[in-house]
Amino acid sequence: MNELNQHILNEIRAIDIVAKLIKMRQRDSPWKTISWYSKMLGLKSRSNLSEAIRGKRSLKQEHWRPLLQYLELNKPQQEYILLLREYEHTKTAKTKNNLLQRLTISKKMLENPLKPHLSAVKGMNLAHEIYCAISTFAYPPTEHELRSYFHRVHRLDFDRALHNLIEEGLIQQRESRYFHKNTVEKQMLKLHSQNDTTAEINYLKEAMQRSEKEIEAWYRHPNLSFFGTSIISVKRHDFEQAIQEFKHYILTRCLELETEEADMLISVNFQVYPTGRLPE
Repeated sequence: MNELNQHILNEIRAIDIVAKLIKMRQRDSPWKTISWYSKMLGLKSRSNLSEAIRGKRSLKQEHWRPLLQYLELNKPQQEYILLLREYEHTKTAKTKNNLLQRLTISKKMLENPLKPHLSAVKGMNLAHEIYCAISTFAYPPTEHELRSYFHRVHRLDFDRALHNLIEEGLIQQRESRYFHKNTVEKQMLKLHSQNDTTAEINYLKEAMQRSEKEIEAWYRHPNLSFFGTSIISVKRHDFEQAIQEFKHYILTRCLELETEEADMLISVNFQVYPTGRLPE
């Protein structure tokens, strides 16, 4: 855990975190005083922030995120403090319980931060699976039911993915059960396009790495899986036509299979490429 995350987690109240961070920033940039932050936030009185830090008044909700941005915090750090602040000001037990669960996940993300590219890749794949898995339950699942479904996934990876889905507004929790909040197009197959980016390539590589771990478990169940590999000699003209046919057939068949009444998920990984040197 880095030093800044440790300072954030050491404090109990959100406003105490802000007070400590202002002092830390001021050591490096002496002009960044409480008055400077008050001015940047557009507060009518420079004393408003000072009084909030001393517990004499509350800082308005709309000022919190800009203040955290001026304090140069990254998104996970901001989200933790905002959740903590919301938890402190919430009255109903049900909402506090929901916020506490999200706060626990957010705290774990600060305690065990992954390198950004690894977090994005793993989070994207697993979050996609969790989102799709919700549809396979007869009723909206509880967190325990989802965890049981993904029992071989590391708990922290699961927590991160679930947190990302909630933060992006794709799922929501009501009465301890998880629902789809927005309808999104579920792309069951990632195919090469002219707009490939490093993130998309990493997504594909991570999917292949995860499938590698499943081969031994599912190879002995040919009624539920298919694994195969081959190298064949072809004419380039024929292959260029065939690759388009492969793409069309597999994507079309996947869309035909997909249903709102699903009771399981499947992983489709497909790779066809020439060996040897890349074309000029």
